[in-house]
Amino acid sequence: FTHNAVLDAEGKFHLQWFFDKERITFEVTVETRGYVALGFSPNGGMAGSDIVIGWIEDGRAQLEDRYAHGESQPVLDSRQDWALHESQENGTHTTMRFSRELQTCDPFDRDIKKVTTRVIWAYHPDDPDPQRGPLYHQGRRGTSSLNLLDPPAPAQWDSPDDVLVFDALTQNVHVPSDSDTTYWCSTHRLPRLARKHHIIKVMKAIIQPGNERLVHHIVLWQCKYDGNESLSDISSPRCDTVRHALRCYRARFLVAWAVGGNDLYLPEIVGLPVGDDDGDVLLMSTHYDNPHLRDDLYDSSGIRVYYTPVLREHDGGVLQVSAPAWPSMMIPPGAERFNVLAHCSSSCLQEVCMALPEDGVTIVASFLHTHLAGRSIRERHFRNGKELRPINSNDAYDFNYQQTTYLKPYVKLLPGDTLVLECGYETKNRQNMTYGGLGTHDEMCMDFLLYYPKIDLKHCGSENNGPGLAAFFGVQNVT
Repeated sequence: FTHNAVLDAEGKFHLQWFFDKERITFEVTVETRGYVALGFSPNGGMAGSDIVIGWIEDGRAQLEDRYAHGESQPVLDSRQDWALHESQENGTHTTMRFSRELQTCDPFDRDIKKVTTRVIWAYHPDDPDPQRGPLYHQGRRGTSSLNLLDPPAPAQWDSPDDVLVFDALTQNVHVPSDSDTTYWCSTHRLPRLARKHHIIKVMKAIIQPGNERLVHHIVLWQCKYDGNESLSDISSPRCDTVRHALRCYRARFLVAWAVGGNDLYLPEIVGLPVGDDDGDVLLMSTHYDNPHLRDDLYDSSGIRVYYTPVLREHDGGVLQVSAPAWPSMMIPPGAERFNVLAHCSSSCLQEVCMALPEDGVTIVASFLHTHLAGRSIRERHFRNGKELRPINSNDAYDFNYQQTTYLKPYVKLLPGDTLVLECGYETKNRQNMTYGGLGTHDEMCMDFLLYYPKIDLKHCGSENNGPGLAAFFGVQNVT
């Protein structure tokens, strides 16, 4: 299996899967001797869901293709599109392996696509009743967002002796209560490095228990700082003050984590350099979301970094393609879909930002990011006046499940290419304008592209004509 996930907080429902161009195969292992159910939902609820239910009774396995009209027992599909391959039941667990075509042409099946899929799951201690069918799950259910058709992460390694570990953690930060949004910046120096090292893995955020809803996202930047004094006291909700104290005005972006994020494994030929000219000081920006303005919130969350003196073949870098998160980015209320574009032009890539090498750079991964109104995001790629396959896209974006997507195959970015990041927003239930900004209810449109070899290429994008948009929408005061 190439992918796996634990779907419930108690660790009772385990899912593994792999796929090819035509079929997807799942294996569920659940702590029950009754039925297990897995489904695909349009929005995380029962209505409109495509569901497979399986169980083992007296050593004989059963698998049923069903669908749900609403919050009621799923209906047996007249077409049974799931194939059962293996099954096993012991004293505590049930395991079943089954597969289906990605597109079945059955009106009661949902196509499985390369988007974020709302997966629903359930189980019961008993097998279905022969007369009444599957019994109500009694709360043994849940919803998870998964990118089922993403390429797998690079091969994971068993920690070798030459890999070092560093935790960048905030130190019992008292989260301000005078604003619902705080960006807290702290500094963390890696142990003194006599020469360049490579970061080869970044663990998903280490969130202080109980603060899962408080910590919205974390960004790590890299600074060069030659001072010898301790950096532990350089911590503030005023990030410009922290940057000034470090004299770090051109920090290099390293990695970002957001709600639902995964571990970042770099391909075996690429490492993010530290200890070279970019420095060995990490500047960490933590976004706290405090909508109720509580004054009793403290946090010691952060990110774990794995690095090694054994250098890989290529230095990696990160290119941020984005629209500025400023009020010049405007999204009107009541919109079923409104697109914002960020243009990374060929002239920027060739002249303004940094000339690409003749053979370009190779993009290996992408991290797409919007806020609550985001519904779709696509990194479009143009060459010689023709549009190529998107570098990355997600037409069912889920703010609560923001993952790094590993590209397969890798994508070449050549001199003369143009990138256009297209973000789609839905504001049907909003009464006021939505602006670009740092808050959770503001919006962003960003893609972080991991590439090699590293050059002095950090950011590329475009800004809307703010006054022109304000006049078009009739906005007089930006609030």
